[in-house]
Amino acid sequence: AVVTLHSAYWACMAGANMTLLPLMLTDADRFGLTPSQVGSLFALQACVNVIGAAPVAAIADRIGPGALLAPSLLVVACGMAAFPLATDITQASAVLVLWAAGQTLLGSAPSAHAANLAPAAMRPQALAVMRTAGDVGLLVGATAIGSLATVAGQDAAMQSSAAALVVCAAAYATSRRAALAGASPKVYSQRTGGMGADGKGATTYKGAGNG
Repeated sequence: AVVTLHSAYWACMAGANMTLLPLMLTDADRFGLTPSQVGSLFALQACVNVIGAAPVAAIADRIGPGALLAPSLLVVACGMAAFPLATDITQASAVLVLWAAGQTLLGSAPSAHAANLAPAAMRPQALAVMRTAGDVGLLVGATAIGSLATVAGQDAAMQSSAAALVVCAAAYATSRRAALAGASPKVYSQRTGGMGADGKGATTYKGAGNG
């Protein structure tokens, strides 16, 4: 489930963030920004990522990265869905800050969660699979969402990306809830990556073996 979610997220990001967003920002009938102004908005998003990275990592350490996946996708989806509704650059900037907050909340949570679920000997393979899934998403998303924008318009394409993220978040939350209900709680050591009764000497969090 986490691999599919990761791939879908990067597909939507490739289409909405990397393909449609610059076009919509520079559209003379919408915002008409210059390349330098577009770069400033992307820098604003990067600032949000830098400021929020440490607090989000602390939250992930406390509750487990798996618990962040669905909420973060919903925040990103809200930003994507709201952007086409922005009527001026102030509104657009506020929406992009929200969008960046969702990206920050997601961060490395998918890869960390996949690594926690995999046996110690298979963690490098798990991370490689996650990287490949993300690359496949980038490959497919830019083409598919760009084609949709050509046919249905940029607004519809971006909001379709948001809807896809909501569906992915709901599906993942449902599968995770079912997995947690069917598994006994276990304590994982973040430092060692194994299970311990007391978790001494390492930051620990509670979670399910297949959650």
